[in-house]
Amino acid sequence: MTEIEALHAKVVHQLRNKAIHDPDFEALSWIDGNLRPIRTVLDIGANGGQTIASIRSTLGERVEIHSFEANPQLWPGLESIARESGGAVHIHRAGLGDEAIELTLHVPSVDGEVFLEESTFDLDQFDKPWVREKYLERGHAPEFLQVRVPVKRGDDWALRPDLIKVDVEGFEASAIRGLLTTIEACKPILLVENSDWHNVTALLAELGYQPYRWDAGVMTPFHGATTNTFYLPAGVVPVTAQDQSTEETQPEATSGGYCESADVNEHRVDVERMWQLLNSLGLKVPADAVTLDVGGGAGGHSAFIANDVGRIYCTDYFDQNARFGGELVKLLQEKLVRHGHGFPIERLEFHAVDAMNTIYRDDLFDAIFSFNAFEHIPDPCAALKEIVRVLKPGGLAYITFDPIWTCDFGSHFQHRVPRPWQHLISDDAEFVEMMKQAGGSDDEGSEYVHAMNRRRLSYYRDLFKSMRGEVEFLHEGEWSGCVVPGSESHENFQQCLSLGFSREELLLRGMVKVFRKKTVTKPAIAQGERRRWRLFG
Repeated sequence: MTEIEALHAKVVHQLRNKAIHDPDFEALSWIDGNLRPIRTVLDIGANGGQTIASIRSTLGERVEIHSFEANPQLWPGLESIARESGGAVHIHRAGLGDEAIELTLHVPSVDGEVFLEESTFDLDQFDKPWVREKYLERGHAPEFLQVRVPVKRGDDWALRPDLIKVDVEGFEASAIRGLLTTIEACKPILLVENSDWHNVTALLAELGYQPYRWDAGVMTPFHGATTNTFYLPAGVVPVTAQDQSTEETQPEATSGGYCESADVNEHRVDVERMWQLLNSLGLKVPADAVTLDVGGGAGGHSAFIANDVGRIYCTDYFDQNARFGGELVKLLQEKLVRHGHGFPIERLEFHAVDAMNTIYRDDLFDAIFSFNAFEHIPDPCAALKEIVRVLKPGGLAYITFDPIWTCDFGSHFQHRVPRPWQHLISDDAEFVEMMKQAGGSDDEGSEYVHAMNRRRLSYYRDLFKSMRGEVEFLHEGEWSGCVVPGSESHENFQQCLSLGFSREELLLRGMVKVFRKKTVTKPAIAQGERRRWRLFG
């Protein structure tokens, strides 16, 4: 079966099972019922017909669909899907842009495996760091089949859409510019899978559109790139879940809300505290150092560290950069600038990396940092061994984490369940139900169950002790306390003692470790033994 045949079979299965290919398409039925009826859809970048199948699943056969696809290899399959889907589906054998022209479509492949969904008019898409890494994982840089294809202006069809979906791998702004007259006349909702978030958002802002994302059943206004962005015309105010919630649950939900200025300040203070500690120990990280941030998430700490090092790679198990359309460094810079800070963006790069099995060669980094990640990593022992492996002999590591699972709010969800140590008493189902009663979402419940490793204090102490043969500890700190003063008098504290938890582990919140990798002589590699492949080596 060829790649095209496999894609077609997948979409047929989706269509027949009334399934959606992307959770964000669940929003279509909500839009149809709350914002405006959806009767006509423009499907720009139809690919194999996944959007056709998702629209039939969510909105039924009453919706008329106009699907535009530039790749001639996909046209026969699309036309077959259109016939099977029922209702009015029109397949247009062309891409959409801001002028009628013929362009070259670049179709990537690796070792004969074709990645049709990543075809693009813009080869610069493949220079983005997260795209390069994806192809490194596939074996090597892509080869391209180049196809000359027709591109038309969407306005020339004179359609009247209620919804426009755009998924064209970096060509979004051009496609939208060719639809400006249609958009101004009809004020449709737009759903854009963005590889060019800033330009698209600025373009649509001129027409009075604001960006939203569909988050756990709620249409939420936001600023910042994400995989799929909904753009709503000014004056369309979604009814969110928070609007519908009761006064009793609102305070709990709000107490866990996000404040950008507080977030920036928290990361800044963490990094300043680290530099102060290293300075007090007489330790310096070279200004040209190559460094690593393990479990760095969206780069809040890495950005501040970048001001003082030559290079920093911010790693996380989840591909944070792809989640923000490959624009995360730019977005992070804009975020810091809004609060009076900044950093040299050329020094920071995001990598999707498993901390327990990294892609880097031995002895690569001058310094390695990790802030509040070790309580999440499933196997901290494997992660620590990887840190030591990729750290240069004589290189420095700074690791800090808080809260440990057994402290009062080691659950990380005190804004949902404010009873201290409740997570040590209730089973998962009971605790998740408490979260939901306080306004928590299914995603938060899943995060509670899966995102913490639940290691106890003795585990961490034994772990760091076990590494003393390979590293020299220069500073070791621990701290105790309760978020709410006087929590030791809470009934849950005594109940946890009766369950076998020690007073010390119930009160100890976090740790900080600073160490230097020892210089050791490594055994020679036996003849015929192969080194494991590693990035940057």
